[in-house]
Amino acid sequence: MMPNLNPLPIQYPKVTIGGLVLELKKSFLAEFMLDQAGVDVKRAAASFSDGTPGRVAFITEMLAACCAHQYVARHEPVPTAAQWAARISEEADPMETFRNVAKAVFECIAKAQPAAVPGQAPAAMTGQPN
Repeated sequence: MMPNLNPLPIQYPKVTIGGLVLELKKSFLAEFMLDQAGVDVKRAAASFSDGTPGRVAFITEMLAACCAHQYVARHEPVPTAAQWAARISEEADPMETFRNVAKAVFECIAKAQPAAVPGQAPAAMTGQPN
C-alpha cells in the first residue's frame, strides 16, 4: 500500500479576543504589513523574552498582520495593532489575553513556511544548524 503523500493542511494557531476567534497565519499580506511597520520578524522573534523593550509592540503588530487575511476575505477594514491593543486592554484579564496572543504569535512564526521570509533557509527558521 502506498503511503499518503498529500501533506495535511497546516493547523494555524488561534486566539480569542472579545469573543472573536482569530486564526493567525503568515501570508503575503502579513509580510507586507510587517515590512510596512518596520518589524524585523527574524531579529525580534529570536531575541524577545518577557520584559524586553519592544516586545508588546512586536507581538501586537504580529497579531494585526497575521489575522488581517480574515478581514480582507470579508471585505472589512483591517484593524491596526493599536486597535488590537485597545481591544486587549478591554478584556477582563488583559495580561492573560496578551499571554495567549503571544503564544499564538510565536506558534505562527514557527509554522511559517521558510519561503515566506526571503533569504532564509529552513534551518534559519528553526534555529537548527544546516
